[in-house]
Amino acid sequence: MFLFADAKMHCSTISKVQTFLGQMHIKHEELATIGISMTPKDYQTAILKAIPEEMAKFASGLLTASHMFAPTT
Repeated sequence: MFLFADAKMHCSTISKVQTFLGQMHIKHEELATIGISMTPKDYQTAILKAIPEEMAKFASGLLTASHMFAPTT
C-alpha cells in the first residue's frame, strides 16, 4: 500500500477537514504528474487514517454505501 499522508498532513479537528482534503487532492495530482499512481482504495485509506476517528467511521460508512449503490462511480 502506498500512503502519501505524512505527519504534517494530519487533520486534528473537524474544522480543518475541508482544507486537509484539498491538500490531499493536490498531493494526489502532483504524484500522478510525476508518474506515481495509487489505487482509489489506497487514496481512501490515506484519507481515513488522517482524519479524526469519529469522522473516519462516518466517512467509511458513506464510502461503503456509495460503492453498494453506485459501484462504477
